[in-house]
Amino acid sequence: MFKKILAALVFTLLAMQLNICAAMIEPDKIYLGGLTYGSKIDEMKNLHGEPDVIFDGVEGYETCEYADGAKITYYKISGQIKSIVVTGDTLNWRADKRIGVGMSIDEWREWHAMPDKMKVGDTQTVYLYFHYKADPVIHETFRDYGLFIAFNNDSKKITKMMIAGDTDFASFEEIWEGIMTDMTVNVER
Repeated sequence: MFKKILAALVFTLLAMQLNICAAMIEPDKIYLGGLTYGSKIDEMKNLHGEPDVIFDGVEGYETCEYADGAKITYYKISGQIKSIVVTGDTLNWRADKRIGVGMSIDEWREWHAMPDKMKVGDTQTVYLYFHYKADPVIHETFRDYGLFIAFNNDSKKITKMMIAGDTDFASFEEIWEGIMTDMTVNVER
């Protein structure tokens, strides 16, 4: 019994260490406009006011939009935010309280390490920073959400920022492909 408890403790400590080492960006920096994956919709309304438009979604989700280029999807029952997408150049929806759409990706690089994953397209590049979570019950560390930052390859300006969870709507890979496809629309920045 002692060996099992000791093994579980060692594994948990290793998982916690992996959690710290694997994340290329601190979890408290994976925010857009003061909100992150799992924030409450009431927090959003307190910070940004009532949304301009609300769309009734499928399977218990709603999506709301602000005129300044932010789209937030959340569970209707719990009010927990599941994704935040920012395409507008606004002070309200900054990452890490200082970097936003329309700014140079070099400004982001000054403050942050290279991403966990990067994909270069013809016109856009997307950085992905994962948030990792240790599960003490199953003794595994897994990705639960991430911050996507897309920028124009020519201008080096950020065109889109997004926080989304893995498997809520789609896997990270599906989100990734969707962003790369969608990014061709915003190549002017």
